[in-house]
Amino acid sequence: MIKKHIEQVSTVINKNKDIISIVQAGFLGKWGEMHSAGVYQEDRYYKELIETLLKNIDSEITISVRKPYFYKLVVGELNNNEHRIGIYNDGYSRNIF
Repeated sequence: MIKKHIEQVSTVINKNKDIISIVQAGFLGKWGEMHSAGVYQEDRYYKELIETLLKNIDSEITISVRKPYFYKLVVGELNNNEHRIGIYNDGYSRNIF
């Protein structure tokens, strides 16, 4: 369901890429903050989320993840798309790695 939602909203986001610079990769977790995701709190789900965003969101828009840990999950597997991943400062203070 989340992947389908990303596909749907990416059309609108991409049409407005001139005013949208970042999309936060929340989606998972009780508050969409990439934590407390219950059964979906496994690395494979976070990776799949990031890959889906990169596939659907225009390459001019940065995808931001909550912690450096999530960046580390996908670095090296992104076919030179690492520059498209950023980190939003919500998760710096705890459990960084």
